[in-house]
Amino acid sequence: MRGYPRLSSEKLRNFFLWLRSKEFLVFMFFLFVATFFWAMLAVKDLTSREITVTLQLVNKPQNVVVTSSENETLRVTVKDNGYALIGYNALNKETINVDFKHYSHNNDGKIVLSTSELTKLVKTKLKKSTEVLSVKPEKVEIAYSYGKYRMIPVAVKGEITADEKHLLTMVRVSPNKVKVYANSKQLKAIDSVRTQFVKISGVNDNVTKKVKLQSISGAVFSPQVVTVEVQASVLTSCQQEVKIETVNVPPGVVLRTFPGKVVVNYVSESSFQKMIDASDFHVVVDYKDITDSINQKLIPLRLVSVPKQARRPSLAFNEVDFLIEHP
Repeated sequence: MRGYPRLSSEKLRNFFLWLRSKEFLVFMFFLFVATFFWAMLAVKDLTSREITVTLQLVNKPQNVVVTSSENETLRVTVKDNGYALIGYNALNKETINVDFKHYSHNNDGKIVLSTSELTKLVKTKLKKSTEVLSVKPEKVEIAYSYGKYRMIPVAVKGEITADEKHLLTMVRVSPNKVKVYANSKQLKAIDSVRTQFVKISGVNDNVTKKVKLQSISGAVFSPQVVTVEVQASVLTSCQQEVKIETVNVPPGVVLRTFPGKVVVNYVSESSFQKMIDASDFHVVVDYKDITDSINQKLIPLRLVSVPKQARRPSLAFNEVDFLIEHP
């Protein structure tokens, strides 16, 4: 039609986009308002949540050694409206002081805080409207000593082995005694302090390793870390030709073996080789090992005695021929 300007497709598209964007903004506005009122109603409702607080021992005399943790973390479940609980986000970073002079009235070297005491301490940091539903742990014990200690020996706990060509000649811990702080009763009961489990395999040289001590509840060590030293020596293959002895032979009977000697193989430190003699080994055949069977031709050998310097002993053969004589 003449007299009316023609609308382009681009103008129509822009017009509808403008309408849609206006509807979207209105929708978002009402959504925000609804969410705001819902949140306002929600924070008024009672709810519960868990918070964490840390106990810290204060006003401790200089001569007192705390033998347990001075800082204990509590997990506290509280109940209140949303407004109050939002404010407890910062409480997780706060500490609650436990006055040593107030709680150390007993003489057994231990401060014991019951559930009721813990709840009372926690409430000092809460609003009056907040209810404490639970405290975990339900009891806290802080052990201490008035500087009393004993020098206790240290024992190495673990598995330390040399390789096939070496022998462990020394396993030493330094220091071999540590100061142990605890109450008098506990000090009397502690006879040794053990290291944490240490595993050293295939030792072929000197080894040094720092190891922590295994903790004992209610006790503190000084130092808390010791040094474990391991030394190994090279082993040399050796052998001795040893006479075979007979045992449990009845009177009037002679038991002979063929051969009459056997080679004993072993390994030893080179410094001990000259100290070892064939007479230090004892290899026997036992008459009781002979059965009534006519088919028995061999009797087993038994290596019954070996010098302590000889390691990994073995026989060149484990059975021998035998002959019984009645002279």
